[in-house]
Amino acid sequence: MTIGPYHDDSDSASFSDELSPTDGYFSHREHPRDRYMDTASLPHASQPKAREAEAENRMSRPSRSSRSPRTPLSSVNPDETTPLVNANQPPPAYFDATANPYQGYAAEQNEGSRDEVVRNDPGLLLLTSRRSPQHMGDSPSHYPERYGNTYYDHSRKRIHDCCSSSRFIKITLVICAVAIAVWLVGVLTPHESLKEDISKGFPDWPEHCDHEYYIKTASFDFDNPGTFGLHELVTQHDRTYKTVFGKIHVAKGPDDQKPNTRAQISFATPKSIEIEKLKYTKSETELFIEDPVIKNSKNINNPTSLCLGIEIILYVAPGVKLENLKIRSKHLGVEIHEGAEFSVSNQTDVALISGSLHAHTFRSRKTTIDIISGSVSGTYALRDLLSIKTRSGSINVDVQPKEADKEHPAPAVFWAGSMAGSIKVRFETFAIPSRDYQTTVDGNMGSLAGTFIHGSSTDLKTTSGSITVDITPYEASASPFTLRTFSMSGRTAVDLRSPYKNPRSAISNLTSSHKTHSGSLHLTYPPEWEGKIEGGTHSGSLHLRGKGVEIIREGEGFPFGRTVKAKKGEGDSLLEFSTMSGSCDITIGLT
Repeated sequence: MTIGPYHDDSDSASFSDELSPTDGYFSHREHPRDRYMDTASLPHASQPKAREAEAENRMSRPSRSSRSPRTPLSSVNPDETTPLVNANQPPPAYFDATANPYQGYAAEQNEGSRDEVVRNDPGLLLLTSRRSPQHMGDSPSHYPERYGNTYYDHSRKRIHDCCSSSRFIKITLVICAVAIAVWLVGVLTPHESLKEDISKGFPDWPEHCDHEYYIKTASFDFDNPGTFGLHELVTQHDRTYKTVFGKIHVAKGPDDQKPNTRAQISFATPKSIEIEKLKYTKSETELFIEDPVIKNSKNINNPTSLCLGIEIILYVAPGVKLENLKIRSKHLGVEIHEGAEFSVSNQTDVALISGSLHAHTFRSRKTTIDIISGSVSGTYALRDLLSIKTRSGSINVDVQPKEADKEHPAPAVFWAGSMAGSIKVRFETFAIPSRDYQTTVDGNMGSLAGTFIHGSSTDLKTTSGSITVDITPYEASASPFTLRTFSMSGRTAVDLRSPYKNPRSAISNLTSSHKTHSGSLHLTYPPEWEGKIEGGTHSGSLHLRGKGVEIIREGEGFPFGRTVKAKKGEGDSLLEFSTMSGSCDITIGLT
């Protein structure tokens, strides 16, 4: 246990036989003895002088002990004057290197703690290197070879004092008193706390960034926020840090976490940039992270290597219920970790400018995601609304349909769009809740693929990409419902499956349209479909086949190209298809 900046290791080492300074000191010593001269028994007078010379030679003989030199005690309380750690190679990502991240940090770590030495704690995202405590044991070769009442007697007296029972009791009481004092300080300190340390191991530190850096941390508690908002508003500067990077983590707090929400922040800055303090605005329901106050910036030779790393962990206590959750960031990505047991009764909003979002399923009645230049991945629940929008990033998500609100039932609305990225969406098609599903996917310069549940409407569109989808109607509704696909210059492949509910009932009220300008069409409809078929191609082949399909009219030639009109069964469904310069392959009822 760390008590302030000091440890109890040195005291405990003093009472160890193995590490005692007396090891080897009192053994194998040839101490001079008091000489007793009996002149009557000596054969001649020269013998006493010989004995005296021999004793003096023995006393001046060097000690046989060969212990290593004593190592000075290392500091366990580094500050800004301590040499920086040079991590030439980028450290491994913290979450890849930790076996069980985000399953709670140490419960005894109060947010008011001001220990300057940062512990290797999952809550801190910091991996600090610390030297082992040095022991009190020392080499006897460092003591002069004297046997009078100086070093010999003082050493023996020092050992006696340290090992006495009264001395031991006093040391124990002092340690306990310091521990209690540190605990009280941690409990009584206000919500905000700051820590600073020289560290290595900041997550995902980029290659081009200076690998000598400081880390400063702070934490904030929010007791009962009905609505919680986290906003990262840091500005990129050419003369201080040209790169701002990092991530916001939403994770399950420990079971004994008292505040509903705890935000823990870590800033990493290179050695040439000294942060005087972190700047933020905090209310009962929101936290705004702003530009840190820079004390000085010196020796800036390569501004492109200057980076500011930010890591924010939002610990949410198990079972917390929020009305609204807002996360907005200019530079950071967001990850919602598995096991985050919180629920949002109204709406969750995530808006990012240059970061990506990855999430595990969490409870939110409505979820809107708006990202400028990042991607979206993970698993998301669809209750009343799931809206995902990106400008230049891809969308690759799994969707879990959930039950409607019993008190306020509403359709399950899914919307996804990307300006310049691919879109992949996979709906779970087992244990589908009974409700209406409305789906819209709007792509621009990327492909569109996935598995969808069809309710009252499904609209899939991309400008210059392909469409490859499987669509499962929840049921063959008696009321009209629509299915549309459109692509300017890509191949379209649609596989309409049998209804999930009552799979043998006729699909007789579906209006579907499949169009492309310069791509081929491949359509497959189930045997349950019944209605009329109309379509054609201007400059491609056309094939229509199916069990129970009756051709009414076929056309061929300029200016309309190949066309067909047909019907199947007695239903009122309508299937329309067309392409300008691609082939058409239509199959109905043969699956």
